[in-house]
Amino acid sequence: YQSLTAVWAQTDDDAQRLADVGAPVRGVFGNLKFDTVPDAALLARGRQWRNASPRPVVLFASSREGEEASWLAALQGLPEGTAKQVQWLIVPRHPQRFDEVILLCESAGLSVSRRNQWGAAPADQPEAADVWLGDSMGEMAQYYGMAHAALLGGSFEPLGGQNLIEALACECPVIMGPHTFNFAEASDLAEQ
Repeated sequence: YQSLTAVWAQTDDDAQRLADVGAPVRGVFGNLKFDTVPDAALLARGRQWRNASPRPVVLFASSREGEEASWLAALQGLPEGTAKQVQWLIVPRHPQRFDEVILLCESAGLSVSRRNQWGAAPADQPEAADVWLGDSMGEMAQYYGMAHAALLGGSFEPLGGQNLIEALACECPVIMGPHTFNFAEASDLAEQ
């Protein structure tokens, strides 16, 4: 780390940890993700699709391995028909897991509609699906716009959580699990 020209940290605690391992810390600038603005066109399209859905849309955002199986097990424990009162939207964190998540959902008896097969809207599919799978890149603002609320992936297993700043910038309420150590400052601020 001493061979680096300069290092900028997100928090004072991060700066101290970096300095402790020999990094030349030149400043603490906070989280640059707070400066990003969601794509207005994607957000508007997502809200249009949400308004067209006959059911409330709940997004499982940036879900990670193991979390979908736990989520499906929780759905199985609900009274019959309860899980289908919600339009579920899952966007796995890693694209290579799209097919795996589809198989998990289908093995639990849920039908799946993939974003990359939609026309102008999810309703273009011949049959309404229990789960919409967000299998496109660069459309998170759209997915957050579609959702009435979002479950924060990576936070329901000890994985550290994912970025919730984008969800909040899209005015999407976020439900966090207990594991948010990778985004501790943002999670604490959001909770406050």
